[in-house]
Amino acid sequence: MVTPMVRAERLRRAWPCELLLSSLVVVGLSAIGCSATSEVLANGDDWSRSYVLPYDRVWRAVVWSLSSTGYIIDEEDREQGRIRAESAADPAYRAVVLDVRIDQRGEVVRVALQASGGTVNSPGEIGLLDRAVTEFLDELDRALGP
Repeated sequence: MVTPMVRAERLRRAWPCELLLSSLVVVGLSAIGCSATSEVLANGDDWSRSYVLPYDRVWRAVVWSLSSTGYIIDEEDREQGRIRAESAADPAYRAVVLDVRIDQRGEVVRVALQASGGTVNSPGEIGLLDRAVTEFLDELDRALGP
């Protein structure tokens, strides 16, 4: 049997967790219905990759990876190293747009991404853009792997 003292001690210990959880819920709910946008940071974050491979091979792998992950290329400028693609999402307001920049410096070809769109409808979907970018980059890594 749980005594009143034990019950009070359990509540005292649980209170900080409940406060943290309620704060996260408030933050998550404030994002509902908002369109999210994220950008690549210049310090080499997870939204970019660098390869020591020929530019043409990386370009072809980017185009292939976009297609294989369900994106439709809207704009493509090989000379400028830019591709803009949109996911074929249903419903359309959940579509994610990836802006891909491919840049060569010496022997290194860098692929950097910006993601936008993907309206968030629940706290569980807040990471939609991160998941979309990660899925694409994982596919690109497989395409360019050993």
